[in-house]
Amino acid sequence: MAFSEAAGFDYIPAFNMNETPQDMADFIEYAKGSADSEWGRRRQADGHPQPFKIRYLELGNEEIVDEAYFARFKPLAEAIWTKDPDIILVVGDFDYKELIEDPFCFTGSRISSLAGQQRILQLARQHQREVWFDVHLGTGGPLPDVATLRGMLSFTDALDRIADGADTKLRSLSSTPTTTPRTCARERPGDQRAGARWTDSHRHVCQRPPAGRPER
Repeated sequence: MAFSEAAGFDYIPAFNMNETPQDMADFIEYAKGSADSEWGRRRQADGHPQPFKIRYLELGNEEIVDEAYFARFKPLAEAIWTKDPDIILVVGDFDYKELIEDPFCFTGSRISSLAGQQRILQLARQHQREVWFDVHLGTGGPLPDVATLRGMLSFTDALDRIADGADTKLRSLSSTPTTTPRTCARERPGDQRAGARWTDSHRHVCQRPPAGRPER
């Protein structure tokens, strides 16, 4: 962080999803707390008396953003926002290789539903906070990978359709797409496409959130 600020860069520290809420609260106090706070004194002892100008913080990297991710994201986010409501959280999402027409049933990714993303957007709206999503764009050659580019754009459109007033943005990172295909079976009761196969690494079941599900 000190190097980035000295160089005039914006920076986004990324944290493992196994951190505890107290870990994240302590980090925010270390980075931005006053010099008379416990962790602010430690920052001062480390040679940085002034608070860091941290604006963004990413939770996870290349994650499967589903209900399990949301269950870990929620307490971390609330601990961070309690310490600093101005921090913009970034969801460590991954990539999307096919167009997303139905936000709750699609192929071409390690998930088949944006139900987890919808829960995160509901949480952000509840707390009146902004949240970003880090999605990867394949760049294995001189031009962007067309599949992940189209998937990323359709992911953005899908987020807009499920945001319901939440403040969100997309952040894209370059990555080299895998060339090793793996398959899994599609399961969707009543879908004529059931049993179709596609390249991916996890078994998918389309997940549609219950209507009128309250955020808690």
